[in-house]
Amino acid sequence: LTLTDDAGLLRWYRSSQPSRRGFCSRCGTTLFFESTLAPGEVHIARALVPGAIDREPSGHCFSEQSVAWLTVADTLPHYDSDSDALAHYRVIPTLD
Repeated sequence: LTLTDDAGLLRWYRSSQPSRRGFCSRCGTTLFFESTLAPGEVHIARALVPGAIDREPSGHCFSEQSVAWLTVADTLPHYDSDSDALAHYRVIPTLD
């Protein structure tokens, strides 16, 4: 993946001690997530990638945090924050 930001709109903020999120400074859309708890991983919003990718989504993470009006109409598994599959993210301390 090569990321170019010719317009200079990408901004990052620290969302927890080991994690940061990238967003568009014009519209506020969250685009990326990185954490030192998952070295080498960059989570990218699927909607940013036009067309096919080398792997399709395998599930929905943090499902209980979705907005009330969202209906997910596929058969992929849903993982809430307390799911064992997401255990390595539960150790992220907040910044307060």
